[in-house]
Amino acid sequence: MNVPKGARVLPNGVMPDGTSIHAPVSIQIDATGADAAGLARVQAQIAEFKTSLPGTIVKTVTQAKKMRAL
Repeated sequence: MNVPKGARVLPNGVMPDGTSIHAPVSIQIDATGADAAGLARVQAQIAEFKTSLPGTIVKTVTQAKKMRAL
């Protein structure tokens, strides 16, 4: 990875001002009567959601901060 000299590399979930982001999310699904394939699709979608959510939150907060600064 090429990082420009002087750039700051932040861990996931840490904003440039040093604050951390924690947003616990709880999802409950009643899959009563679901077939195995349908349940597997839902589980895959939840796993993808959990992976993409932190980036989406950081992007949204960053955009909001930029709009507030205008």
